[in-house]
Amino acid sequence: DILYMLRMANSAVKRLADAYHIAFSGPQGREVLRDLIEKYVISPAHVPGDSHTTEYNLGKRDAVLELVEFASLDFGKILMEELDATAG
Repeated sequence: DILYMLRMANSAVKRLADAYHIAFSGPQGREVLRDLIEKYVISPAHVPGDSHTTEYNLGKRDAVLELVEFASLDFGKILMEELDATAG
């Protein structure tokens, strides 16, 4: 039955989202996220005269932002942690 299949799919997505949250909400996971954010979100994506590299960089940025969103983490808080770490 289609409703059963949809419930199972939603359950699998929920379990995966929970796994992402657990993996990235602890100290080591936060450290990894801060590193990814520093490399792929804070760093400029635009490469003058090279649209292909710019698009590639934007894809990396989107992947990190998707990870943070899927894990139901507070991007603003993680960004502030990264900015504090680089300032200190």
